Amino acid sequence: MSLEIITPSSGSTLFTETKGFPALQEALIRGRVALQDQTGWKVDKSCLVVRAFDADPGAAIQATILSKAPGALLEGLAIAAFTSGATKAIIALATPSEALSDAIPKLQKLLPLEIEVRAITPSYMAGEDCALLQLLAGKSAMAGGADQPSTLVVNADELARLASGSRNLLVQVLGAVKQEAVVEAHEGTTLRQLIFEQCGGMKGEKGFKFALVGGPTGSFIPEAGLDVPAPSGTILVGDESACTVDMAQRCLTFTSEENCGRCVLCREGSYQLKEILSDMASGKTRPDDEAQIQELTAALLEGSLCKIGPRIADPLLTGLKHFTEEFEAHMKRKRCPALVCRKYVTFHILGEKCTGCGKCLGVCPEEAIEGEEDYIHVIDAKACTQCGLCFEICPEGAIVKAGPLKPKTPKEPIPVGTWKKR
Repeated sequence: MSLEIITPSSGSTLFTETKGFPALQEALIRGRVALQDQTGWKVDKSCLVVRAFDADPGAAIQATILSKAPGALLEGLAIAAFTSGATKAIIALATPSEALSDAIPKLQKLLPLEIEVRAITPSYMAGEDCALLQLLAGKSAMAGGADQPSTLVVNADELARLASGSRNLLVQVLGAVKQEAVVEAHEGTTLRQLIFEQCGGMKGEKGFKFALVGGPTGSFIPEAGLDVPAPSGTILVGDESACTVDMAQRCLTFTSEENCGRCVLCREGSYQLKEILSDMASGKTRPDDEAQIQELTAALLEGSLCKIGPRIADPLLTGLKHFTEEFEAHMKRKRCPALVCRKYVTFHILGEKCTGCGKCLGVCPEEAIEGEEDYIHVIDAKACTQCGLCFEICPEGAIVKAGPLKPKTPKEPIPVGTWKKR
């Protein structure tokens, strides 16, 4: 599925490139403008650092600005530098931009600003300001370091908004929608409008289940909560086939592996939360799990030195709040209602659908499937490791997942067509 760029019907303001940097020229004529009033940023900085890459997995907002509106990025950078008194700027990006390189000399004719373009290897922690500055200094991307009072870190999309004077937001919608897209949305556009109008609603036949807003440290939003203004950033949409426990586990696994490790409570707390979710998805929950979650969350809030740590538990906490029954099914009844968590799933071959094609035989790593050509195949439940490869490759949809209620299937291979549904 291709990633589209969706702009307002009234026309784009963030992706409209103009010649000659008119907004900058107006700022130069008027003199210093009240940048702090416009953006909330503190002024009087000697250096600006532009984050022109995306730190969150799968995100493409900053990359989209860099590729589609490099002039707007530079113009916003120049206005920010002029109004804050900065004499140097560093643009950190993942891949070289020819359009950016071509435009920089033209900009410098209007404003003598030293601009350095620095290619870096993006990482999740580089989304935190101090960690990015450490990375640019040739050190490890460690968060929560010493303050850099003379340096201002801004994102590419913030500069594009500054150049255009627009209050529009850039939101990236991913997942189970008909059209994944980077959307330029008017301020106040709701999550429901983004998902069901601008991105076409849900793909396939499954209904909406959740929106994970804000990446790996984001929050689960149920359908009842969609009528709120969408924030800038990423939104991952899940349909009814998704499991919130599994998705929360993926988030905690990612942040546990990617965090910088400077804070002991963040490092150990995120690991312990990940382990609790892993146990929850594999039938190993304990009576005190919820109490431990609350204790670890409080430790993250108190002991984290950067803005990432306090939000690490948000997917878990919002999942517990809005999808209580699904979490309780895992913790208390040892079931996964969505049939996603492997421990709670078994695979079966329906005798009335199997054509004996043999494709599942070739992909099973445990050789847990019995059968031959023109014979209904049978899965040995004791040997099966629930990898799901047979389920994915079956061209007839004859292999199904089951929870506590299991379908009737042949006990041994029999000729195709001799089994009738019972």
